[in-house]
Amino acid sequence: MHFSTILLSASLLISSVVGAPMASFGGASEAETMLKRQYEATQWDNIMLGRDTMVELEKRIVYNPHITSPTSNTVWTAGETVTVTWDASDLPQEAENYTGHIKLGFLPANGEGGYNLKWQLAEGFLIRDEEATITLPADLKSRNDYIVVVMGDSGNKSQKFTIKAKGQESLKDIIDAKIEAAFEKAGMQ
Repeated sequence: MHFSTILLSASLLISSVVGAPMASFGGASEAETMLKRQYEATQWDNIMLGRDTMVELEKRIVYNPHITSPTSNTVWTAGETVTVTWDASDLPQEAENYTGHIKLGFLPANGEGGYNLKWQLAEGFLIRDEEATITLPADLKSRNDYIVVVMGDSGNKSQKFTIKAKGQESLKDIIDAKIEAAFEKAGMQ
């Protein structure tokens, strides 16, 4: 039983390699030649398997706005309401109605866990609005490697910034945070 499966797999592999049409591409680079041969082999497989090879793929626009706040100087406190902003001035007209969501994560220096996007903070807003007001979870731990990601059809992460655990901020921290927020809002970072 197993031998017949191996034999069938081997014969399919050999027929797809040997039977796939190859063409001469003249002076094309090795990479271009390889891609063309892969395309031809895929088309050959589609024909042999009865797949419709004429199906057009839907054109998609991938848009990735630059996050302008938070920045590396930002300090937020767990549980507070804050605003995430991004620049959508170059948003293509075809993407005017794209909606997005914001996730909060952290990015340790050793890269462990990737972006660690554990918290969904907002969803359903229009990317063209260039901002979303969010409330941070109250149980966040103090870290200086938090990031937010604005996702529509693509994702863009902010710079690393700090969130302090609720109740750990000093009066100086509160005043500094308010001053920083005012400067950011006025565009004088």
